[in-house]
Amino acid sequence: MKTLSTLLLVLTMSFTIGLANLTAQPPNDLIENAIDLGFGPIPFTESNVDFPNATNTSDHTPALGCALSQPGVWYTFTATKTGVVGAGIFLPDSPVIVFFEGPSEGVTSGMQLEYVDQPTNTCGVGSTSSIETTIGTTYYVYLKNNVASDIIINTANAFQAPENDLIENAIDLNGLEDYFEEDIHFLLATITDDGGQQGGCNTQNTPGIWYKFTAGTDGQVIGGLSSGPGNSAIIFFTAIDENAQTGADLTWVNQPTNICNTSNLSSIDATEGSVYYVFVGSADAYADFSINLAGILSTTENTQIEFDYYPNPVVNQLNFNSKSTIDNIKIYNLMGQQVLNQDINNNSGSIDMNYLSKGMYLAEITSGVHKTTAKILKK
Repeated sequence: MKTLSTLLLVLTMSFTIGLANLTAQPPNDLIENAIDLGFGPIPFTESNVDFPNATNTSDHTPALGCALSQPGVWYTFTATKTGVVGAGIFLPDSPVIVFFEGPSEGVTSGMQLEYVDQPTNTCGVGSTSSIETTIGTTYYVYLKNNVASDIIINTANAFQAPENDLIENAIDLNGLEDYFEEDIHFLLATITDDGGQQGGCNTQNTPGIWYKFTAGTDGQVIGGLSSGPGNSAIIFFTAIDENAQTGADLTWVNQPTNICNTSNLSSIDATEGSVYYVFVGSADAYADFSINLAGILSTTENTQIEFDYYPNPVVNQLNFNSKSTIDNIKIYNLMGQQVLNQDINNNSGSIDMNYLSKGMYLAEITSGVHKTTAKILKK
């Protein structure tokens, strides 16, 4: 027969176990759920991080360099710029902050990481830590504390603004039928020299990036963003030439399909010979941009060449073949800079892309008076 004290003990144990089951670990307790700092804000701050309920599941790191064993939480980012990144815990109680580097994806265990061996990144107790980043490296930040605390991680110096952030660096789209760019880091776009446009549409207070082209013939140009219509802006402007330096050099194209407002789809009826600049902005940290220019290519440019190429993505050699003789292939990066110019004079062959950096490239293929373009991803 159960006594009152026995029943009380059973009830207490059941209640305690129930509470334990309801207690949730921090969302970034597991390294595979590390919070991506690339989505901002910058600096990244988080209030009352629940360190006491963190676990050490899959947290252990290699003994060489900095072996972790205590429960902690994780953050991650991929640097696109060389600079100092610092992290801090505001209410320290045996705090530990350590930076590691590792694969950009697929990390499920601390054993996949390598300690960043820098004097400012000690593997020991300390409420602050910092490192100098390397471009293209993915970092994982481990934070441990005995009590709940606010934290800060400042990645402002680790991310590069888009290369076409300034109007003077607008990406040249001339000669292209289609253009596509993915994962543009709009978080780092600025308003530097963007505003002051004429014609009733001023982007002064909206960070964004820029593209430019000259219409080869009358026709429609359509641009789109992957972010929602309320988070996007695509606005076409005209200019005297392709040497615009600030927004004051531009005039809004006042057409019903080119509103001076938020929208993730915009178009204009372009006029042959006119110069256009395209402003693209997004409230999302990352977004994809595409634009179709087939309607404004001249007759010569718009004639398609049957051109097959492989592999794509390419690592070393890009192979190609065509029914017509290919005279020349030029490769451009997304800044519009020519990085390869090779005479072919054959209907098949290959070009060496081994020396090029990883990323998206545009190929311009010439056959007689005809031209076509192709998008190539270099891995």
